[in-house]
Amino acid sequence: MKQKKRLATLADVAKAAGVSRATASRVLSGSTYPVSQELRERILAAAEALNYRPNALARGLKNDSRSVIGVVVPSISNPFYSELIEGIKDIAFEEQIVVLLAPTDGRLHREEQLIDTLIQQRVQGIAVALASGAAEMSQALRKSGVHVVVFDEQFDEQQNEVPGDCVAVDYREGARAAAEFLIALGHRRIGFVTAPLSRVNRRQILEGYRKAHAEAGLTVAEELIRVAESEYQYGRHVYELDVGGQLTEKLLDLARPPTAIMTNNDLMALGVLQKLYERKIRIPEEMSVVGFDDIAIARMTSPPLTTVRVPKYEMGRWVAEMLLRRFRSEEPLTPVVMKVKPELIVRATTAPPA
Repeated sequence: MKQKKRLATLADVAKAAGVSRATASRVLSGSTYPVSQELRERILAAAEALNYRPNALARGLKNDSRSVIGVVVPSISNPFYSELIEGIKDIAFEEQIVVLLAPTDGRLHREEQLIDTLIQQRVQGIAVALASGAAEMSQALRKSGVHVVVFDEQFDEQQNEVPGDCVAVDYREGARAAAEFLIALGHRRIGFVTAPLSRVNRRQILEGYRKAHAEAGLTVAEELIRVAESEYQYGRHVYELDVGGQLTEKLLDLARPPTAIMTNNDLMALGVLQKLYERKIRIPEEMSVVGFDDIAIARMTSPPLTTVRVPKYEMGRWVAEMLLRRFRSEEPLTPVVMKVKPELIVRATTAPPA
């Protein structure tokens, strides 16, 4: 059977002409961006030689910017973001809006590149969970003229760098309630495992953990707080599971191990449960575990996971509705910050210490 010839891509044209994809795209799209005549002719000649034809769908999306929004998330493997995206998608479908999903894998340089690409494509709105909350990225978003809603991540209040509307979770309060619950059960050595504290929400969860101890008149032993050294220290695709297990092992090897462990999300809590199972430590008789997010699988673990519930699907719908509000307004609107209060869900991974 004769193999079908592969169509030339923009990358092929750029390579043949010896230029970047961005430069090739500007020339082939008829952009007014300044390019020398010699360079323009070289790119057009390469396109003709390769019989390059622009992607009609991509071109249509760019031209019809009012029907396209970008959604930038750190991960699509974490069910937290999958459930949130479902809420955005359902509203977008009702309004006949195309959603461009841009996962960053938690990498700052990829986040910057994807946001810049969406801005260049002139999408009308961007919903973004910034991995960094960096002032530079916030500035770029504000200057772009694109409607922006930041979700999940709350900008540092000291910086006041919110580039648009914001749907933020009160992570401090959720973590405080979880630690307070464990303290009320009688736990005095509560371990805490987390991914790197590069994200505001992770720092706020740790702050809530510390606040509950302070309010109870307890001093936190710093050896009980374990923070991963890098975002992909233990692997990429099952990162949270791996890091949860690795950091739990460090806690279990202490001269005085904790009697309970809190985590910054449910996937990490699953890693904790797995490590405890491997070490033949009974849950909750010998160790209590509390997660954060309440993803669907949290109620399916054995025993079912005590966690802090965040209304992920509803947050997605609120994000989409905020963007729609911006699209429909002919006047400038004052940025709105919606703070979502999480809820402690007590299941079977928590009990008084032995």
